[in-house]
Amino acid sequence: MSLSASRPPGQLRVPRSGETVEASRRVAAVLLDQAERVAREPGFGHEEPDVSREIPLADVRQSVERYVSQELALAGRDLLTPVLFSREGAVAPIDIGLPSLSAEQRAYLNGHYPDDLVSVLLDLTLAATSGSAVDRLGREQSRELVKVRLGEFLAARVDNSGGQSGDSYSDLSYAPPGYPFTVTTSTAKRRIHYSPAYFINKSLVFGGALSTVTGYLNPGRYTFGAYSTADGSNLWDGAEYDVPHVTSSAHIGF
Repeated sequence: MSLSASRPPGQLRVPRSGETVEASRRVAAVLLDQAERVAREPGFGHEEPDVSREIPLADVRQSVERYVSQELALAGRDLLTPVLFSREGAVAPIDIGLPSLSAEQRAYLNGHYPDDLVSVLLDLTLAATSGSAVDRLGREQSRELVKVRLGEFLAARVDNSGGQSGDSYSDLSYAPPGYPFTVTTSTAKRRIHYSPAYFINKSLVFGGALSTVTGYLNPGRYTFGAYSTADGSNLWDGAEYDVPHVTSSAHIGF
């Protein structure tokens, strides 16, 4: 499958200025590097990226650290990272659901998860997403994909942060509820999930088993999926949507 960055038609993606894109790519690289230090060096503290606008990063840091922990766990066992694909190419790596570790737990385990746990969670993830287009990539390809997708997510957030020139990125969280967004489906028998479009987290629930669900999201670029209460499958269509957007809605054909 191709690693093309092009996307299927009909998605809600907002053009960004060159300055915003470049700044967001730099921040993405810094966040990934810092997350690896957190994973490898218990007790390492966060440092703020040297950029020019203020946006909350608490949720992003958490998911980036989850990605890097998973990347290291899989690569250390010569296992490839599961990646969601669309018709046009790679979308993002998929979170296999490794438990989050505190700094003390990482130190005790020396940063390692039990081999059986990693293998079982990987197998369960591949089985649950078998109805979607999923392939596997090595560590370097997966990291580069996340860096690109994370930069796109941050660009959407930068453009809607309200920060002023001279401020900095921070670990603050957004005040609830965020921006309204509506998702419709072809059936009311699937629970709707959402995920940042740089690391597919199948545990984030957007709404119940209804054909139309409205919820709230912080600024960023997202993708949506559906969970079947009948067979436990997770289906993702790979389309990406910027929040906020003038349309503020998506339809997934499940």
